[in-house]
Amino acid sequence: MGACLLFAPWLVFAYYTDCVQPYQGGGASMIYVAVLLWGSLSSLAGAVLSGPLMRLLGIRVEKP
Repeated sequence: MGACLLFAPWLVFAYYTDCVQPYQGGGASMIYVAVLLWGSLSSLAGAVLSGPLMRLLGIRVEKP
């Protein structure tokens, strides 16, 4: 859950850069390189930190 929450803003940023923001010239868009680099690092951080954060908040997931 934490990994997805920290990766989603990168996807929104890439969508905005490629599809919403007016074209500013240059060449091909390279925003997806940043999404892969920084998005994977933030996803890793979210995956590592979400467990202790949920424990701190008292949220538990148990088998049915």
